[in-house]
Amino acid sequence: MISLGSKWIDYTILTCCFLLIIHNMDAPLGYVNPLSIEAYAASSGGLNKQVGAILLFAYGIFALFESRHRGPEITLSMPIVLLGAFFLFATLSLGWSSDLRVSAGRWFGFATYTLAGAGAVRRLGSKDLVRWYVIAHCSYLFLGFFNEIRLGTFHPLATSYRYAGINDDNSTGNEAAVLAFSSIAMLRNCSRVRFYRATLLLALVVLLLTRSRTALMSTIFALLLVYGVLSLRGIKLFIYLYGLAILVSLPFVLSSLGALDISNSLSMGRKDASHDTLTGRIPLWSELLTGYVDRRPIVGYGYGAFWTRERIEDISNDQGWSIAAAHSIYVDSVLAVGYCGGILYFSLLLSLFVLSLRIARTNRQDGFFFACVVCAVLLDGFSDSGPWYVASIYLFAPIQACFSLSSRQNPVSKSKGSPARRIFLTPLPQSMAPDD
Repeated sequence: MISLGSKWIDYTILTCCFLLIIHNMDAPLGYVNPLSIEAYAASSGGLNKQVGAILLFAYGIFALFESRHRGPEITLSMPIVLLGAFFLFATLSLGWSSDLRVSAGRWFGFATYTLAGAGAVRRLGSKDLVRWYVIAHCSYLFLGFFNEIRLGTFHPLATSYRYAGINDDNSTGNEAAVLAFSSIAMLRNCSRVRFYRATLLLALVVLLLTRSRTALMSTIFALLLVYGVLSLRGIKLFIYLYGLAILVSLPFVLSSLGALDISNSLSMGRKDASHDTLTGRIPLWSELLTGYVDRRPIVGYGYGAFWTRERIEDISNDQGWSIAAAHSIYVDSVLAVGYCGGILYFSLLLSLFVLSLRIARTNRQDGFFFACVVCAVLLDGFSDSGPWYVASIYLFAPIQACFSLSSRQNPVSKSKGSPARRIFLTPLPQSMAPDD
């Protein structure tokens, strides 16, 4: 492991890299029309994203080379195997890509995330990784507040206001969810209780300000699901999961029968167009699956190559609203790498979720954190394409989870107390808590 000073250097480098890759200081002002050439060029990566990606790539190479004789040993696991298989398939897809230039750029981003994820695990270890997620996302959210004040867009009491910060509102909601997961993970075994409770409160406030329904609901459901699996066993776990499924599905069933109107409660004060709802996206998915996936069902159009400017224009004109993504990681993955690559991607996420739960039972912070993140990705991905693209922390975190969860590290001794307090807010006594 590296010294405390070196850890903060790593924290700073990683935070700055993702600030350049994922964020945009002009995001609160809104985006240009995605049908324009400028928007398509931006989606392919502006100068700031390219600089951030190059710096992150250099960090990954340096971290792996510098820590090759020390640091946690990364062992072969099912997620590592599936990640390797998916990476190989994405590489091979460059050979049949419908747009080699775009595919190569997206592939470089994926390779950069893989190198940086493995390098950070080798240098930092599991607990320091979770601490970095807290520090980085606190920085992004605070910077977002100052940015909106600078631009004059911070109006939290306005009816239609949605907090964006330095990203779009939905992505900022995902970042707040990551901060909530990492804060809770640190609270399970940490002596700095007040700091992580404060970061958890910040995450919850931002989640509400973004009014992102998918981020909020996926956060709540992920925490409830992970809590139940870790705390209960046998018939109690079955009853808990059955009750959770009923709790989630019953309002939608009653709404479909006309016995309950849930549209207002789910709107969170937003006045969305029809295409912003799940029902409004079904025609888009139908056109993509029948009009495009059926043409290349096995191998797809090449990693990251489907959404060219021409297809964006055609599909947007057909649907009657501006579209530059499938609004589903499952549809986007099949479009990019076909059913073969899509099955590999989905299998990777499921295997990560299972392994993270196993690691979380040993009370390692990264196990709980990545279990919540992967669960949120699986849920958020039903109506959002963000986790599929390089400009999302929801893509980097699962890649890094493959290496962190597959590393041999000494588990933290299990804490005492009720399951609810152990999972969420109560730290170990000072005499038992590991050094922070």
